[in-house]
Amino acid sequence: MIDEAQDLTAMQARAIGRRARQGSVTVLGDLAQSTTVTAPKTWPALLEALGKPTARVLPLTTGYRVPAEILALANALLPALDAGVEPAVSVRQAPHSLVIQSVPEVAAAVATAGAEALEQPGSIGVVVADASVRPSPRP
Repeated sequence: MIDEAQDLTAMQARAIGRRARQGSVTVLGDLAQSTTVTAPKTWPALLEALGKPTARVLPLTTGYRVPAEILALANALLPALDAGVEPAVSVRQAPHSLVIQSVPEVAAAVATAGAEALEQPGSIGVVVADASVRPSPRP
């Protein structure tokens, strides 16, 4: 099994493919989450490098851990990523799990959000984007 396959280089994929010529391979990854410029742009390209060009691709579009509110924002960013992946849906709702703010001072806002999060159960994630990232208004 190969996890985080979206970050494999073609050479890494070829090396794995040589070791799996006679067996099956389960390849997991999200092309929209690649972190390198050498990452594969499509599943067929990655499967070709693995030496498994006819392998079946089964997209997983159901999220079990990520709330629908978060996935709605992530799905809105998909066109800008041009990753060719389908939007995902979530099996759960978590009202108030996503707060989008425009703040004048990032460091102070992060410190405040962190301090408030410590007073509540759960976890917090802070994403800081530049002004060019503007999500579509939510209904």
